[in-house]
Amino acid sequence: MKVTGEFADFVCNFLQIDVKWELEKVRKVLEMYPVAFDGVTKILTPPVNWDESNHGSCSNLPIRFENGLCKSCWKFGWKEFFKFLFKRKIYLYVASGDTQPPVKLMVE
Repeated sequence: MKVTGEFADFVCNFLQIDVKWELEKVRKVLEMYPVAFDGVTKILTPPVNWDESNHGSCSNLPIRFENGLCKSCWKFGWKEFFKFLFKRKIYLYVASGDTQPPVKLMVE
C-alpha cells in the first residue's frame, strides 16, 4: 500500500502526532546535538538566510560567552558515539565564508 502525503498527514493529525517533533527525537538518538549546560548566557539561532534544503538543519545553540570566547556543549547520539569510538575523528564545520575563526574541541 502506497501512503500518500495527504493520508500520512491525516493519520498524524488523527493520532495527534507531531512528525517534526518525532523525527527530532529520533535524530537526537542517532546524531550529535547541542545541549544546554550550566552558565549558558545566550542562545544563538540559525542565520536569517539559512537554507535548510542546501545546508541541512541548523539548531539553536546554547552558548556561554566569557572573556571573548563562545563555549557550547554537544552530546553524542548513539550512531555518532559508535562512529567516534571506532574512527576517533570529529569534523568541525563552521559557516563563516571562506575563512574560519579560531576554534577548539575538547572533552570535559
